[in-house]
Amino acid sequence: MLAYFPPNQLMLDVGANYGQSITSMLLMRPDASVIAYEPNADLANKVNRLFAADHRVTVHAFGLSDTSGLCNLFVPSYADYPYPGLASLQEEDARSWLSADALYVFRQHKVHVARLKCEVQTLDAQKLNPYFIKIDVQGTEFNVLAGGRNTLVRCEPILMIESPGRDHRIGHLLSPLGYVEFGFEQGRLVQRQSSDMNSFFITEARQAEILACHPDLFRR
Repeated sequence: MLAYFPPNQLMLDVGANYGQSITSMLLMRPDASVIAYEPNADLANKVNRLFAADHRVTVHAFGLSDTSGLCNLFVPSYADYPYPGLASLQEEDARSWLSADALYVFRQHKVHVARLKCEVQTLDAQKLNPYFIKIDVQGTEFNVLAGGRNTLVRCEPILMIESPGRDHRIGHLLSPLGYVEFGFEQGRLVQRQSSDMNSFFITEARQAEILACHPDLFRR
């Protein structure tokens, strides 16, 4: 999907983890600038070192939410093996990812959740003009959107959100702002609703902009 974006845009990676999405963004759009947010300071430092020589990338060691300040980041581990990619600002969410559905011969007593202090800010406080925002924050996607409502209204960025169907508040927030949910399937955007997979949310204005250059991209 990134290949269909216009050139020289600002992209935000909310929940940078180990920098996988940054790599994908730059692979498909080498002309883009990327600002990444990662509340786990250790991970943020690793990503910072990884892209230290790349002027296109800025990494912030704080997360985005609906308020600014200090909070707890919950990092799950299983049998002393940490899963920082499953960390969440919600302890229940962090604990729930490790289960019999995810791990072979699962034993509940082997699950432990570490509590780390982290900083969060709001998207609106960043005062940016993003074209695209990827949000993968393990259950607090709505909080990121709520803290960036003015940015969404002002810039109408294309959004990619992990499993928006898990939280009905996401649709209730985005729909009045003119956002429509799409899946990217077999090279085309297909309208859908409340998916448990990664979904794109695109306003009518952005749809028209993309259609002008790629009339066959949308499948109704």
